[in-house]
Amino acid sequence: MPKEKRYYLANPDNCEDDNLCLNSCSDEEFITEAENHGTVYTEQNFVVAFNEGYVSSETQFLRIIEVETPFVG
Repeated sequence: MPKEKRYYLANPDNCEDDNLCLNSCSDEEFITEAENHGTVYTEQNFVVAFNEGYVSSETQFLRIIEVETPFVG
């Protein structure tokens, strides 16, 4: 399967699990947290969101994770 970089953002103040440490949690836990808050971006969409001020580097943690994407042919 082809792979693609995805940009996952999570805000520690909005974590559903108060004991989750965003600095040391697994990628799977981080992905789940970002998906729960709708803060998952493709590279192109992240650039737009960042440049238009929808992303706050002061309050959000960022992980760039390469994930498998379904083949569309």
